[in-house]
This record gives sequence, C-alpha cells and structure tokens, in this order.
Amino acid sequence: MPRAIMIFLVSVSMIACGCEGTKKKTSTPATAQMVDPYPGRGQSLEHRATEHWQAKLNENWDVLFKYVEPGLRAESTPAQFAEWSRENEPFQILSYEIDGVKTEGELGWVRIYYRTKLRKYPTLPEAEANQWQKWLRVNDEWMPVPAQAVPLFPEPPDARDAEAEAIVRARFIETWELRTRGDWAQLYQLTDPRDRGVVSEQEFRESESMFEYLSYEILWVEVIGNQGRVRVRIHHKLLDPSMTKVPPQDVNVTENWVRVDGQWYRDLTRG
Repeated sequence: MPRAIMIFLVSVSMIACGCEGTKKKTSTPATAQMVDPYPGRGQSLEHRATEHWQAKLNENWDVLFKYVEPGLRAESTPAQFAEWSRENEPFQILSYEIDGVKTEGELGWVRIYYRTKLRKYPTLPEAEANQWQKWLRVNDEWMPVPAQAVPLFPEPPDARDAEAEAIVRARFIETWELRTRGDWAQLYQLTDPRDRGVVSEQEFRESESMFEYLSYEILWVEVIGNQGRVRVRIHHKLLDPSMTKVPPQDVNVTENWVRVDGQWYRDLTRG
C-alpha cells in the first residue's frame, strides 16, 4: 500500500485514541446551546459522521475508503486499503455515540463518545474516550481532518470567545493595511511588547518587507483566553530582485496573537 495511505490511517488511529476525558457529561448536549446558522450543513455533517463511525464500528473498509483524502485515494484501491487496514489498523471501535454537531462555514465539529480497544492486545482493558472531532468541507463533502492537520483548525465555537475574535479580526485587518503601505515602524508597534527585546525593529522590517502584499482571505479566527490565532490565505509576491520572474503565490499561514493589558498584539515568538 502507498506510504501516504499508511500515514493517513495512522493519523485516523491517532484521532481514535485521542480524548478530552473518559466520562460522558450529563449536561445539556452542545447542540442545544447554540442555534446552528447552517442547519442544512449541520444535518449533512451529522449524516456523514454517522456513516463514518458506523463504518469504523463495522470495519466496513469500502465505506471508510471514501473518507480518505481525495489526493491519497488516487494512489490506492479499495481492495488495497481494506487489506492493509485488516492487518494494521490498531484500534477496534466497540461502540460510539454522536452527541453534538457544530458548523461554521466550511468547518465542522462532531462531539463523539466511543469505546475502543487495541486489536492485537485483546486482554488489555477497554478505553472510553470523547472528543470534538474536526471536519472540513472538501468539494462540497464533509471529510474528517487528519490528525496531523488538527492543529491547523480552530476549536468548536462554544470553546471560543466570539467577542474577542471580532476584535482580533479587526486588528489583523489593521496590520494588513500597514503592510500594504509599507509602514513597518507602526506595524512593529502592534507586536507583543515583550517580543521587541527578542526581535529588533530592523530584523522585523527585513522579514516583513521581503514581499509585496496583494490580497488576503481570513479563513478563521480563534480566541481562547488571552491567546488568539488568525488563519489567513495571503496572496503575495517575493521582492527579491533575482526572483522577478516568479509569479505571485498563495500561502496559508497562522498568525498568533496575544492579549496584553487589554490590548491585542501579534505574538512573534509563540511556536
């Protein structure tokens, strides 16, 4: 089986064993706490998630093959996928329950409770887990986010500060306007004051001025506590004189933000 498919399966397995806790909460399910602005998408996500987890429970590899990333599916066949999975899939799902669905544009989250055990060590105790599984609409179909990509997606809406996210969004737009004007000195003032002892204004200017900033698209904003992230698609052009023939490029980046004394700043040093 192609190595890429193997990596995908290991990623899915990592999702299966990851959890936020081991006991199901008895409070009102998350779906009752917030009106879904995309009810049709929420229904389609719940349908896809149910099909996905039912296939995991039944070990229906043909169905699960549909949930492999499209680019990776082209490198294998359902038969190869099934053969490899039967021999190498480490976890066996014993039961599951979907207890909430959220959508936000192209992003989705499914609250899932499940029991699992290691296939090759049947005498070991079963494990209970729960998590908000992250999903993404790809070509108008909901797909589970592979484990290695999970950090690139925000937490579900109920875990975030929507009011602060609006402020950070506006703050990012302010920094973008400074970029397009080449006002590096003012842009530097919008960085975390604590970072200025680590990154000098000259170093900052040299880094930021490497590109001509043409356009942007904010993909999502996340604020939890005093930390924020802005995932943005930037269309820019490298200004290196030796690279003049290189056309403008799109790049997706995650900018970190931090609240210091009530103000939001770009966080230059958080990994």
